[in-house]
Amino acid sequence: MNNFEIPILFDEKIFYEFNNSDRFLSLSYNKIAGSKRMFVPHFHTFYEVYYLKEGSSNYLIEGELLSVKAGDVLLIKPYLLHKTLYPDSSKNVRYLISFNEAYFNYLPEDDISWFLQVFRQSCPIIRLDTDTKRKWDHKLQIIKMEAKEKRSGYNFRIHSIMQELFLTINNKDNSKPIINQNLTTTEQKILEVIGYIHSHYEEKLTLQLLAERFYISSYYLSHRFKYITGYTLIEYIQLIRIKKAQELLETTKLRTIDICENCGFGSISQFNRVFKKVCGISPGKYRRTIK
Repeated sequence: MNNFEIPILFDEKIFYEFNNSDRFLSLSYNKIAGSKRMFVPHFHTFYEVYYLKEGSSNYLIEGELLSVKAGDVLLIKPYLLHKTLYPDSSKNVRYLISFNEAYFNYLPEDDISWFLQVFRQSCPIIRLDTDTKRKWDHKLQIIKMEAKEKRSGYNFRIHSIMQELFLTINNKDNSKPIINQNLTTTEQKILEVIGYIHSHYEEKLTLQLLAERFYISSYYLSHRFKYITGYTLIEYIQLIRIKKAQELLETTKLRTIDICENCGFGSISQFNRVFKKVCGISPGKYRRTIK
């Protein structure tokens, strides 16, 4: 396994998948003990809704650590680097709802834009009230039953229920950030470094430069950074740059050399090498694949 592959730490229980042409929807469910956690951040090209039914966790998103409790819904838009941290003593039950923008292709563009704007709010967490949480638990249980029994018309019923759940989160206010306040001085310092990397990935970034900027020893920064993120500092910087490069390859017509420079790589050869190491294919092939 190379340094950028995500280890499989528990079996994801996918109970419903819908793939029709370019439309995609997936629902999964898992019970997670505190000793089983997502050690490294990751990102993906689709939207994700994380619903914590039971338990508590911390969620690291683009360098910001958020507190999550039962009844919280996290909205993860494409290309956001994120990681779940479960306390050692906790027992958690969570659902993941994954879908692409094309899933809503049967709707007018204005309606799609209206719904997806909730993923662009300043805080990605929606805290459900008791009644709404009870409704989510009930509706998701119905979907699990429908997906298992596969009675005539089950796809129609599942998609109808999903529209109800999507409308629920669109009508909730998620403008107030829910930041984890119980951080040690070291954790806060590392999060500041992570935030700086996300904001300055296109600049020259080295262990020494960051250590000097944040008044911390190179040795200590290197070890604590790896402990908190699961990556070495250089691996993390490269991951952020590749994440941005993927986004530019998919959403713009910029030349590869321009993307290389915009993302902070020193040369096109370094860009190609790191991109292939992370993604398994060259930047050119990646762009052709996603068209």
